[in-house]
Amino acid sequence: MKKKIIIDRTKIDAKEIASRQDFSKIINQIPATTSSPFYQTGWFYTTLASVALIVVLSSVMLYQPKGEKQNELLTAHSEETDDLKEKDTSEKDKFHYDEDVPCIHPPSSQLDVPFTIYKVNGAKGGKITHSTGTEIQIPSNTFLDQNGKIIESDIDIHFREINNPVDMMLSGIPMHYDTSNSKNNLLSEGMIEILGFYNDEPIAINETKSIAITLSSKSQKNDFNVYYLDEKNKKWDYIGKPKLVLSDVQNSSKTNENDNDNDNSTLATIEKEVLVAQNLYETAVKNTTEYKKLEPEKPISKGNKDRQFVLDVDPKEFPELSVYKNLIFEVEKNDPNFSPSVYNENWTDVSLSEKEKGKTYYLTLFKSGAKKTFSVFPVFSGADLDIAMNNFNKSFQKYENELNKKIEKEQLAKENYENHLAKWEKAKDKSISKIEASLNDGKPSILARVVNATSFGIWNIDKSVSFPIGNPEKVIFKDTKGNELAIIYAQHIEKGKNTVYTYYPDDFLSFEYNENEQNTIVVFLGTGKVGIVKNEALSISNSQEIRTITLQIQPLNDELIAELRKETL
Repeated sequence: MKKKIIIDRTKIDAKEIASRQDFSKIINQIPATTSSPFYQTGWFYTTLASVALIVVLSSVMLYQPKGEKQNELLTAHSEETDDLKEKDTSEKDKFHYDEDVPCIHPPSSQLDVPFTIYKVNGAKGGKITHSTGTEIQIPSNTFLDQNGKIIESDIDIHFREINNPVDMMLSGIPMHYDTSNSKNNLLSEGMIEILGFYNDEPIAINETKSIAITLSSKSQKNDFNVYYLDEKNKKWDYIGKPKLVLSDVQNSSKTNENDNDNDNSTLATIEKEVLVAQNLYETAVKNTTEYKKLEPEKPISKGNKDRQFVLDVDPKEFPELSVYKNLIFEVEKNDPNFSPSVYNENWTDVSLSEKEKGKTYYLTLFKSGAKKTFSVFPVFSGADLDIAMNNFNKSFQKYENELNKKIEKEQLAKENYENHLAKWEKAKDKSISKIEASLNDGKPSILARVVNATSFGIWNIDKSVSFPIGNPEKVIFKDTKGNELAIIYAQHIEKGKNTVYTYYPDDFLSFEYNENEQNTIVVFLGTGKVGIVKNEALSISNSQEIRTITLQIQPLNDELIAELRKETL
């Protein structure tokens, strides 16, 4: 049974009439498959190398967070430079180091690793050279305020490096890196924390920019990765490989310097060309994908007569429908609002509105105190079908011609991108070969690694290593009076390894250590007290099932930290 209804609605203009005369257009949902930009993938950083000289620029001042909330700063005054001014910190800064982040637990706010504050112009950017020689290269228009607007005024950069196990312990930054199969730790080749503030409010890095941080490296190996600490989810995220930079300690000849400069310039130029070509290709892919959504749909000529309505329309009120006679609309199969009983109701009014342009509509029936809305689509028959098919064939031919043009343009853009990428690969391989030759020629050299920071926070150049392995023992700790101690946690340092292993009470039910290493364990007892376990206590022969270690309890202070640095570094 079909319900015949007269529809009345507000008049529409000629442009709207023309736009609605073809019911055959359909949105064909085809997901885009564009891959991530090549410069955001791991392999881009895996082997990219360039030659650069590390220069030193001095204008630093340290601040030290004080108090439980770590909201006070010790300040110092320093000189200004042309493109970089250090902040005058003669007054207490309002910066709060976020202690609420659960994955970071500095054992003492007074002993936490201090930051250095730099002032940088947001519009111009600039280069910072830290006291360690680390370079921070900031592009123009890099910073966004809390409303997402680019900051053009001066902003404050807070920067610190955590470069040894004692500093790792004092910072409270976790070094464990658990995978699905094992519990590991990060062996660091350089860790930094960088934060940004504008008018004492945290800021963000523009998603189209990154801050290049170049850190000198002691290791000549290329087995380190870049990690970013996701403080919210309490885990290290693997980012990729750091970019390598080589600078000779000995004075190079002008010829070699010129060669290095040329290689660096060539590689940088090709990188820009690759980015342009990639952008053109991705745009072409996007245009093709979006256009495919406009593919016309072949008119539907058959349907379920038990779910249909025949709408008689006034051609004066609905001129865009006037070419069709007794137009049928069918309720979609999965519409939960429809039941055959609607045909037995006395409906007083009806409205029709568009759901998906040229494809589906909302049909609403009204009566006193009630209404029902269905999702419907047009069904054609007889002369209406002939008209609809004729319109479809014309539209589809036009669509197909335009689609072929876009596919051809996409293919040309792809070939251009691949050619530039191959050119970049060749230049990159040449640069790597020069670095490898320099590392193997017996001359002293400095290998630096570059982190491209896309967010403020903690960045680490590391490789994953396993926890120490040895004979498992249950360990309990006692004070000098023989009372068993309830520990909070402990941190284990192996001399010569740039990491710190963290253990909690349950870990000492089956504790392992490498007896061939020089071990130092700092046991934290709360209230600013610690106990130190050295090799001597671990090397004592133990015939019992439980190893008992007596701790000399002492305050965690500057004197103890100085002693730990001597013994572990």
